[in-house]
Amino acid sequence: MNAFTPFQLLLFHRDIAFSKTALDQGIDGLIVDFENKGKTARQVGFDTEINFHTLNDLDAVRTLSDAHILCRINGSENRSDQEISDVLNAGADEIIVPMIRSLDEAKAVLDAVTGAARITLMVETSQALGIVTQLCTLPVDRIYVGLNDLMISRGSATIFEPLIDGTLDEIRADIADANGVQFGFGGLTLRGQGDPLPVQYLTDELARNRADFTFLRRSFYRDLGDQTVGDVLCQMRTDIAAARARDATQSRIAFDNLKAAVCEMGAVHSA
Repeated sequence: MNAFTPFQLLLFHRDIAFSKTALDQGIDGLIVDFENKGKTARQVGFDTEINFHTLNDLDAVRTLSDAHILCRINGSENRSDQEISDVLNAGADEIIVPMIRSLDEAKAVLDAVTGAARITLMVETSQALGIVTQLCTLPVDRIYVGLNDLMISRGSATIFEPLIDGTLDEIRADIADANGVQFGFGGLTLRGQGDPLPVQYLTDELARNRADFTFLRRSFYRDLGDQTVGDVLCQMRTDIAAARARDATQSRIAFDNLKAAVCEMGAVHSA
């Protein structure tokens, strides 16, 4: 597996003009998102990221540059046999596999890709939580914990429960034993923003758990305002670096503050 650059920030594609600007100003990768079949019904009542990209979007993004392009495909229950072939033929560098429930599902994607693209597996079901160790033995590049669907699968009161109940720490420990597998979760937006949980708490946890990447959340587009993408990305990386530089006592204080904030908010239904 090829090494990734330190702490990657990945952005969901919206429109060509903005995506080109983001690439020019330092975003680490663009995500074209095919995962929508069955997702609206699954996530009804939750404020989540649902896109309706097509091969035309992937083709258009691919022509922008030689930047790293990721494509999230549909889950196994809603994916046609042709979908992976189409994504590979359109030039995706990395395939994101959602809603993993078994080792066989992951292996099936790896067999279909045959090394033609990197692979990110999303841990966002109760079943996937039980097989993280086995998933990490596969030739995959990243594990990403999807907090929204994990909340739905587990019947949790808040999407932030895995941040405070030890779930992320356990997954991180499993991944630490794997050779070169990258770890990510959650999503970031601009400093000072974030609802219902201020983004600095997620920044602190990404640093404490030695995460290697994250997605920029849906509200990033709204929160950006008149700031440049490049300036904001620099700010995010600076904040991550500062949080990583904390000593054990400072990290524990930040975690205790997070736990108190999550416990105070009760049921939460947005990312």
